[in-house]
Amino acid sequence: QQMLEFYTRQFTDAFCPSNFPLYNPEVINESLASKWDNISKGLDNFLEDLKNGRGLLDITTTDKMAFKIGKNIASTPGKVVMQNDLMQLIHYEPKQKVHQIPILIIPPWINKYYILDLSPENSLVKWLVDNNFQVFLISWINPDKKLAHKNFEDYASDGVIAASEYITKTLNVPQINTIGYCIGGTLLACALSAMKSKKMDYIASSTYLATLLDFSNAGEVGLFINEDTIALIEQEMSDKGFFDGRYLAGGFSLLRANDLIWSFFISNYLLGKRP
Repeated sequence: QQMLEFYTRQFTDAFCPSNFPLYNPEVINESLASKWDNISKGLDNFLEDLKNGRGLLDITTTDKMAFKIGKNIASTPGKVVMQNDLMQLIHYEPKQKVHQIPILIIPPWINKYYILDLSPENSLVKWLVDNNFQVFLISWINPDKKLAHKNFEDYASDGVIAASEYITKTLNVPQINTIGYCIGGTLLACALSAMKSKKMDYIASSTYLATLLDFSNAGEVGLFINEDTIALIEQEMSDKGFFDGRYLAGGFSLLRANDLIWSFFISNYLLGKRP
């Protein structure tokens, strides 16, 4: 039933009249006003997205040139204090007087760490630093075939546990507070179980943001988990040594197709605009 509802929604979203030039009043008006220049620009946009997608249609949803490191993305001053094959540990510039227990943030490895440190106005990291917390944050490496032998347990041991050991020993503090975000929170929970079994008492508390721990009902994402897709994922990982993030992005986009696919389809290709 869920699969039927999902595919029905994909079908109705795709064949919505506004997705066709002759049935979209805004596209018709723009075409008449620009003498069809919008369609020409839309074709250029389509070909550029096809080229950038390297075999997949990667619809542009943002102006990537608008982001400047240190200004409106990754804006909080910090430095890398340790690294290994899987991650770098960033230590943010603390104030002179900080709370006794430092904070370690574990972000997802399917996204960049600076989702939690964008511009100064919407940075969780900056807010914590401004409120006298000493903050550490893991930045996961972009994996390639050389890391094909690494698995989930390695991310726990070389990520969460290694960072926890470093912080407690370097700062000479008994414990740290942790924040896990998305799949980073799932990893944190598993690492906590491993640490407890090994009598590692590094963690004072854990806070979870948008984290799934009970996977018995994974929601709509579960629609992509079946024998066919798992076989495809395993083949892809066998060939490349890692799972390409573009497939994940495409899957999440399909869950919100009107917002993340068709609205940009109309804007980019029919109206000839760029985000």
